[in-house]
Amino acid sequence: MLPEAGRTRAGYRLFGPDAVARARLIRTLRELGVGLAEVTRVLTAETSLAEIADRHADALDAQIRTLRLQRARGPGRRPYHRAGGVGAHERPDQDDR
Repeated sequence: MLPEAGRTRAGYRLFGPDAVARARLIRTLRELGVGLAEVTRVLTAETSLAEIADRHADALDAQIRTLRLQRARGPGRRPYHRAGGVGAHERPDQDDR
């Protein structure tokens, strides 16, 4: 993702003047959860940063909707599960009240 401009005699990679800005863009996109394939598409101008931002915002909106639906099931409710020794017939929150 960062084109190498060469190597020193000791084998260290050298980068061109735009490498810092490119590395910062890559880091920012990755911190936002953008996958490597999408980062590559931005760097090669196959897609714009605005398109990635729009898709990311749409994905966040979907996550928020999902979380709101889960919360709407009721405050303090947890799903039934078998993890941690809780049986399917037991309510995990019975002892927490």
